[in-house]
Amino acid sequence: MNKMDILFQNVTAVTMNPDGSILENTCIGITGGKIVWLSQQPPAIKPARTLTGSHWVVMPGFINTHTHLPMTLLRGYAEDMALHDWLFGKIIPVENNMRPSDIVTGTLLGLAEAAAAGVTSVTDMYNDTTFMAQVAADSGLKANLGRGLVCLDDTPYDDLKGVAEMREAFRQWHGHDDGRIVIDASAHTEFTFQSRLWRLLADEAREKKMRMHIHISETRREHDECVAKRGVTPTAALAEHGVFDVPATVAHGVWLTDEDMDILAQYGATVAHCPVSNMKLASGAARLSALREHGVNTSLGSDSMASHNAMDMCAEMKTACLLQKVSTLNPQALTVGDALAMATRNGAKSQGREKECGQIAVGFDADLAVFDFDKPHLTPCFDVMAHLVYAARASDVIMTLVRGRLVYDRGAYLTIDLEKVLFDLRREVLPHLF
Repeated sequence: MNKMDILFQNVTAVTMNPDGSILENTCIGITGGKIVWLSQQPPAIKPARTLTGSHWVVMPGFINTHTHLPMTLLRGYAEDMALHDWLFGKIIPVENNMRPSDIVTGTLLGLAEAAAAGVTSVTDMYNDTTFMAQVAADSGLKANLGRGLVCLDDTPYDDLKGVAEMREAFRQWHGHDDGRIVIDASAHTEFTFQSRLWRLLADEAREKKMRMHIHISETRREHDECVAKRGVTPTAALAEHGVFDVPATVAHGVWLTDEDMDILAQYGATVAHCPVSNMKLASGAARLSALREHGVNTSLGSDSMASHNAMDMCAEMKTACLLQKVSTLNPQALTVGDALAMATRNGAKSQGREKECGQIAVGFDADLAVFDFDKPHLTPCFDVMAHLVYAARASDVIMTLVRGRLVYDRGAYLTIDLEKVLFDLRREVLPHLF
């Protein structure tokens, strides 16, 4: 090693390595986007830039494994409603009028919020995936992007607009920038995509080595109607059609049965838990303890800003812990270590990135979130991990780095022209949609 781009010194590093190590008064060196130094001793080489913060806590960047970024445009538009009424009565009518330019603006707004909240990678499901991929690529963040397919009629698979969009996005963007942008296969839900099409999507995903992203058993109504119609649960129905033959991220899974959990564990699928959205839409509480006991990887997602209102992964971790404790009456149902793993290491596994990020370790990408703990609500600090889950807020993030590149630095959005985004939002997007 004959050069070093950035050196963090005198910081506390929450490594999220399997051994659970927390390193105080430590140095983190970054070169070429990778972590090359992790020690309490400074390196002999002089770095190009040194960042020192005795009250700074550095952790792996958050990995938000279930988002709908353009729906940031609908934040606060439909409140206090059950999911079915919310989705079909309020959300979809507006979404049907969205132009590609609206989706670009919403994606930019969502990514700016993500960067400021310490999120370094997202798993997203929406439309116009090619446009979203361009925006995500420019933002510097990592993204697994899926074109959420919907089909309620007899349109052939190859004639679906969404399939064409998925294929074009895959052609242009899959693997972009050494895999920073990934295109996933995706369909909205079991009940919004014809069963005759599932095998075709699954086959294409397997042939192209794509991952899968889908909502499953988010509400009791969705789950029970599938059982009444098909005689099996949504998970079992999709498994029969090969949907889990590729690595899959299943959003919500609130009403999964024990048999469903066995299926997901068998195929190595991940359940992206979205506790705030599930509570807000009165969908229920996913049984995380049972999922973990069945060997299912669990991660965290914010869902859309229309059903969550803020991309705050600290709030997501806190809510996940509290929800499990109160629903099981077990204070250890989900610990702070469990929640942090879901938001980092487990999320990396969900995206197929477990060998590159989700931990602070030499050789891993420098995907980092830096918190300033010199705040009244974070002082004193007896347990750094507990503070990250129970006391910290997204606004405590002062820096976010992806592959060693600063994308957010103390109020400055370094890869997104936020002023232009807000101008376009107010002048062009909102008057058109509303």
